[in-house]
Amino acid sequence: MRTKAFTLIELLIVIGILAILATAVLLVINPVQLVKQSRDGNRMTEITQIDQALLLYQSFGGSSSSMGSHNVVYISLPSNEQDCGDLDLPDLVGGYVYACKPSSTYRNIDGTGWIPVDFTRIQSQVGALFSYLPIDLVNSSESNLYYTYINGSWALSATLESERYLSTNAINDGGRSDTRFEVGNNLAMNANLPEEVSGGGGEEAVVPGAPTDLNAEAGNARATISFSAPSSDGGSSITSYTVTSNPGDIVATGSASPITVTGLTNGTTYTFTVRATNVAGTGTASVASNTSTPLSFTTPYTWVSNMYSNTVSQLNSPSGTAVGAYSVGSYPYGLAVDSANNVWIANYGSSSVTKLNSSGETIGTYNISGSGMPTGIAIDASGNVWVTDQMYNKIFKLNSSGETIGIYNVNTAYGIAIDPSNNIWIANAGSNQVTKLNSTGTVIGTYSVGSYPMHLAIDTSGNVWVSNKDSATVSKLNSSGALIGTYNVDANPYGIVIDASGNVWVVCRHTSNVFKFDPSGSILGTYYGGGSHPEGIAIDASGYIWVAAVDSNSIVKLNSAGTVIAAYNVGDRPYSFGDMTGFTLQYFVLGRR
Repeated sequence: MRTKAFTLIELLIVIGILAILATAVLLVINPVQLVKQSRDGNRMTEITQIDQALLLYQSFGGSSSSMGSHNVVYISLPSNEQDCGDLDLPDLVGGYVYACKPSSTYRNIDGTGWIPVDFTRIQSQVGALFSYLPIDLVNSSESNLYYTYINGSWALSATLESERYLSTNAINDGGRSDTRFEVGNNLAMNANLPEEVSGGGGEEAVVPGAPTDLNAEAGNARATISFSAPSSDGGSSITSYTVTSNPGDIVATGSASPITVTGLTNGTTYTFTVRATNVAGTGTASVASNTSTPLSFTTPYTWVSNMYSNTVSQLNSPSGTAVGAYSVGSYPYGLAVDSANNVWIANYGSSSVTKLNSSGETIGTYNISGSGMPTGIAIDASGNVWVTDQMYNKIFKLNSSGETIGIYNVNTAYGIAIDPSNNIWIANAGSNQVTKLNSTGTVIGTYSVGSYPMHLAIDTSGNVWVSNKDSATVSKLNSSGALIGTYNVDANPYGIVIDASGNVWVVCRHTSNVFKFDPSGSILGTYYGGGSHPEGIAIDASGYIWVAAVDSNSIVKLNSAGTVIAAYNVGDRPYSFGDMTGFTLQYFVLGRR
């Protein structure tokens, strides 16, 4: 039996049905339209929130004159020109002009942001309305996607881009435009806006990927974040990056790396994330940066003592740029930087101490009578210089002019540190103990630690952390000398330092590893120190860790995440024990934050 064939009309009907179904499926699953709908939903929510905030501001006594000038269109795009002249915006009508604010303030809610209304005036009555002013998720002039505000009374608008909301909300909001969502109490003013087609970027564009390789560098109430661009720009050029702090959600924007975040609190530890934006919107946040703690002081130089070349190297901090190398005494060992950025060096081979100014000029070389081999050196809160002598079992105290004003007997004195109460702590390398002296040199106590203690670091609570070379441990004592804990590390721990977050860094000579502990003694990480047989370690005010690698004649810079940033050549055999930048003196001894 023959099967009946479809007639031409039946075939056309089937093809038509299939075409309708295909179109419906595309509309349902079209990812670009879904992204646009999501952005439009956010736009309408934020514009409505701004409208409600303006209504509250007015209801609590805010006058029209305090809500911006008339005949001005305020827009959410940042610009260094008040009239937005660098943004290539479409011409306005009716004698209106544009107004923009710079990227440093345009999201402020205190009247210096893109909406010139001080919302902080009513926070006591209604609470915080925003943490910062909303802006369009795309927020670019190229795409014509940004918010507008006109005062007198007021009108707000946001350009929409999705087919769904253009066909519903944009044409049914009572405004003058079929491409904008408009709210306010005088929408007629929006007739002065140019009618532009929304969109930009094409159907293929999607949001960019996340930036990578973040590094945060602290400054005074600020941090500078460098990063690499995302591996994918989403098919459209990236127009801006947004950096956000944690804690605080403080935001800064820019067109490229690096971006500086201001308004941070000195002494608070932050991390940062970065998002990239193109015409399709803003992508996901990056992985958080390393920690960064802004401080009120700087450490302009890192100093390195080069034992075999009898010199001290000076590098800019934190850039690592070489400044110079200066002759000192024989076999320079420990060094410390005072509050005037002078550097003091213990000359192991010539029984002397050399003082250089910040330009590397010799202020003086001071012979220490009765000294054998000066090793460790530290500076107290009064500017006095304390020097250890392991061979002769003595401690020498010099004033800021280099005069010896005290000599004290302490057994096998090696490493030295000053606590926040101006007490002096000594690592007794040959007796497995540490000794505590007061500022007049009187011994307060002697306390047991691990085998062959080398160096010490003291935190803001007065806890003393000691590296024990032969037992491959770190001891933690409280300010009274009681042992709190003992923590294992690799063989031959030498230098030890504490950062502004209270984390403890220990460098191990045998493996070239650097250990990082939190204040409780839990290991946060173990990192390769980047050089051969490192011994000295220091930290600067930007949060970088500096490790002196003895056998590779270099000093290595790590960030607070333990990532090696760079290595810099210095002199021969850089033992360089001590406060190489002056950070420890400034932060822990003098208490500057």
